[in-house]
Order: sequence, then C-alpha cells, then structure tokens
Amino acid sequence: MKNAMIRLVGIGKHFGEIVALDGVSAEIRESEFFSLLGPSGCGKTTLLRMIAGFDEPSTGEIYIDGKSMDGVPPNRRPTNMVFQNYAIFPHLNVADNVAYGLRAQRQAKDEIRGQVSETLEMVGMAGFENRQSHALSGGQRQRVALARALILKPKVLLLDEPLSALDRQLREQMQTELRHLQRAVGITFVFVTHDQEEALTMSDRIAVLFDGKVAQLDSPIELYRRPANKRVGEFIGVMNFLRANLISEFPGGYEVDVEGLGRVAVSMRQAPGGASASRLLAGIRPEMLTLVFDDADSSENYAKGEVVDTQYLGDMTYYEIALDGAGKTVTLSMRNTAGRPILAPGTGAKVRWTPESVLLLN
Repeated sequence: MKNAMIRLVGIGKHFGEIVALDGVSAEIRESEFFSLLGPSGCGKTTLLRMIAGFDEPSTGEIYIDGKSMDGVPPNRRPTNMVFQNYAIFPHLNVADNVAYGLRAQRQAKDEIRGQVSETLEMVGMAGFENRQSHALSGGQRQRVALARALILKPKVLLLDEPLSALDRQLREQMQTELRHLQRAVGITFVFVTHDQEEALTMSDRIAVLFDGKVAQLDSPIELYRRPANKRVGEFIGVMNFLRANLISEFPGGYEVDVEGLGRVAVSMRQAPGGASASRLLAGIRPEMLTLVFDDADSSENYAKGEVVDTQYLGDMTYYEIALDGAGKTVTLSMRNTAGRPILAPGTGAKVRWTPESVLLLN
C-alpha cells in the first residue's frame, strides 16, 4: 500500500452555528486519484479549501507529506488548485498564463520557456502559446488552468469541480484525459464533484460526504456493490429498496423475508450494518434483476409481477415492475440483444434474482 500523502485528523469547521464539517478523518494516498463526492452543502469544497490553506479548520489537524499544515499559508504548501471557473487571466495569452507562477519565482526566461512548452504539450495545448485567453473554448481554458497548476510541480493537485461548466460530450472527453494525465504525472489528485458517474469513472477511491461527515470511503466498485447504508446506496447510482424482516441468524449470515422475493439467505458481507435494526431494507441494483423470457426456465429464485412502465434507451431497456406481494415497484434494466423482445406495460413478468445480489441496509 502506498504511503499517505494527506492525513486528515478529526477535521471540523464551524461558521457561527453552522457546522460545515464534523470530525472528518481520512488518509489520501500518494499518487492517488481521490474524489470528494456529495450533494451541495455537504462540506466537500470547504474541506478542499482547508487542504489548500485558504481556510483553517476549527478543530483537527491536516498533514501533507508527513508535515503538519498548522499555520502554513497556501503559497508555502506543496499543493496547487484548479478552480471551478479556471481563473484564467483574461489579459494574458496562453503562454503567459502558464508561466505566471514561474515568473513570480523569478526563474530564468529560457528555463520558463522550456517548461511552458513541455507542460502545454502534456495537456494537449502545444502550439497555442500565443492564443489570447478570450479566444479559448471551455475545454481549452481548463487545459490552460491545469498546465498553470502543474508547471509548479506540486505534490498534490486540488480540483474544485473543474468539469461542471462543460457540455456532456466534452465533459466525458476531459474525464478520460484528466485520468490519463494524473497517471502520467503520478501526483496525488484530490477532486471535488457532485456527479456520481464522474467520481466512479475517474477515482481510485471516493469519500462520500453527507452533512459534513464521511458516510463511506471506499473504491468505486465497493461503493457501488456494497454501500454502507441506504443513503449511500441511493446516492450512488440506482437501487431498489424492499422491506425485509429478520427470520434467523446462522453462522456467517442471516435469513430474511423480503417483500416480493420471499426468503433470502444473506451473508454478513452483504449486511454492512448487521441485521438488528427494526426497519431493515433489502437493496438490489436494477441490473441484478433479470427478466425471464423462457417459460421452461426452472430458476429457483424468481418472482412474478407485471410491467408497469417501459423505457427504451437503445442499448438498454428499463422496466418498472410491480412484484406480487410487494407494496412498490422495482426498477429492472435489461441489455437489448438481437431477438430479445421489449415487454409492453400490462404484460406479465417473471423476474429472476440471486441471493448474492441482495444487500441488507439500514
């Protein structure tokens, strides 16, 4: 395991009576693409600004590369920041924008020129040195902001929702480029976003924040497959929730009765919060439910119901299914393949599932 580049120890931040962060502790590894994910107002940008040194924590301690940042100003920290609006100087061309930090350090002109060319090539902007800032597209401005931050060779690059202003196609392109860039330069990236898909696509690990606290810190795969609770499960992607009652406990797991599905044996690994809560929920992702089109299919685990709604999206079809014995519909997704029919609303449905796809959540 790589060493911790950033250690957050009990970080709290109060603005009067408002608690923006409440006892946040985490380790961000060297050379890691780490995302802070959560809804607006959860404290993710506040935490990023404290790592950068623009705000001081009310409680707790921040360490970067093993050194306490207590009282260390932003310009003395081994970090640099790319802001949401890029903060490109409008009166400077591309080369002068990128060279700004090096000139402030009074480096030699020839050395600056070489580093600017090298860094612009790294971000795909070679040949744009003399382009005026007002003549740049949104994606080009973002690349210039990245180059200006990277040219100072920080140990940590902090990114505050840098893709939010881009259109969908360019945003997806820049996600790929940013991830490749992080791997190429090998430094720690701390990325703030409220977009779940963006975080899952780009990150080595993700901290999900709600109300100033870390609800779960895990890899994208673990966050999606095994959310710690209902709130994380419904925030990361789409998840169905069905009422569940505990029947018995056995070595290594629980037997529960799930509305619409019946009796299910669930391993302890599929019950991150245990099974002692009075209001248990069974969580299951749409792709973990499968429509059975063959009447001769003898699958043991299946439920009957009726199609309530159908959404055809080309490669996928999403169904809303009212399961017999359930008080609500479930969402089911099926990949469209040659010869596979699309069921219309009102059609009877047979839904297959596996015990391994069911999570017990509180």
